[in-house]
Amino acid sequence: MQLVLLLMSLGFLGFGIWGFLKDRTAFRYPIFAIVGILGIIVWISVRFNLPFPVLLVLGLGALAVAMSFPVLVVFLLANGLVMFRREARTLGNLLSLLAGVGLFFLAWSMTKIFNQYEVNGFLAWTWFFVAATVAYISVAFLLYLLMSWLYSAVPTRVVPTYGIVLGSRLIKGEVPPLLRARLDKALELYRGWSAKGKVLSLIPSGGQGPDESRPEGVAMGEYLENQGVPPEHILVEDRAVNTLENLRFSRDLMADPNSPAIVVTNNYHVFRAAMLCRKLGIKAHVHGSRTALYYLPSAVMREFIAIMAQYKWLNVAVIGALFVMCASAYVTWLKA
Repeated sequence: MQLVLLLMSLGFLGFGIWGFLKDRTAFRYPIFAIVGILGIIVWISVRFNLPFPVLLVLGLGALAVAMSFPVLVVFLLANGLVMFRREARTLGNLLSLLAGVGLFFLAWSMTKIFNQYEVNGFLAWTWFFVAATVAYISVAFLLYLLMSWLYSAVPTRVVPTYGIVLGSRLIKGEVPPLLRARLDKALELYRGWSAKGKVLSLIPSGGQGPDESRPEGVAMGEYLENQGVPPEHILVEDRAVNTLENLRFSRDLMADPNSPAIVVTNNYHVFRAAMLCRKLGIKAHVHGSRTALYYLPSAVMREFIAIMAQYKWLNVAVIGALFVMCASAYVTWLKA
């Protein structure tokens, strides 16, 4: 039985690693790998007669120490205040501040509930459900960060024919620093492939927003041309209003829609752009340009929320299951 458990766990782990190397944007493969790792931990505890709950508690304790909850809260609050001062006061830009306040309130409410009520009281079980939901979202967020890092860290063998540069908001009709970073990254890749004798057709992509004087793609194409890219190597896409349209309309400009490509965006946006490429069937690898450090936490949270929204029914099912479990536990306590 122990051998079967070990072989199954190694199989899950191997399948997860193989699948991730094949498709680094699919969440199911890391989940298989995690299940395999947990199975190996169970096998170790059985093989050496160790109490698995003890291992689990020690593992969670080590994770808690590594994450350093108070440091995380302070960081989110401090970053949120910086964003509040330096960026537009939109909901998206205030996400890190709201997350810090929310985590602080969660910790504060825990001490109040457990000081004033019995651990198995109604409020305690309600708090446990909230904490379990936060834990699930936290694990999903850590998985997202891990997959984003692995996607960028593992090199690609794609030999591109096209380079798609995703647009972002213009300021007074000109390319701002955030968008310039994307274009400079595209120029770096363009020149690198040119040095190897491979000519890329660059596709600056972006339509005209209600507060913009001209399409983003036009301003981006102008910037690329001013930096020395021949006009015949620039294909302007000027209709897209979101990332999905950026990719879809850019593909329409390709002589062969199945041509391999690179996509350039900011580093926080890489993983979701890669997921959308997979959804559209575009053979592409996404490269990220640098982003100001103070801007990253809120930007990363926006990307995570967008990905969670793509899997909304799965998330509703998981949170619903957590609620049923907590409610069942509370009813069992009442009958005891």
